[in-house]
Amino acid sequence: MSESYLKRVEKYQNKKNYRYFGIANKEGKLVSYCNIGFYGEFVLIVTLLGHKKYLNDGIMYLMMIEVNKIIFEEYIKKGYKYIMYDTFFGASGGLKMFKQKLGYKPYKVKWKLEC
Repeated sequence: MSESYLKRVEKYQNKKNYRYFGIANKEGKLVSYCNIGFYGEFVLIVTLLGHKKYLNDGIMYLMMIEVNKIIFEEYIKKGYKYIMYDTFFGASGGLKMFKQKLGYKPYKVKWKLEC
């Protein structure tokens, strides 16, 4: 797990190109969260994490299904064409399986910066 995931964040800045999502348990405690950035033609899933105690309940699948639903309903019509969730080939076996179940596929992309 990346070191950045281990740092406690008390408050997120409201940024124009970011949205934050979370799932709370019955007691109102945050058990999963996802941070998404919007850049040009693509949406980037920046951070995704769920508490291990709730993983067997499917919270990560619920999170991604709901987040993707919002992206398709609200952002695809605004001109965003792609959703990127980290790399595929460098992912662990469990993360690859998670991505495959959600329909993510690896693509080769060439980026070009236009100013």
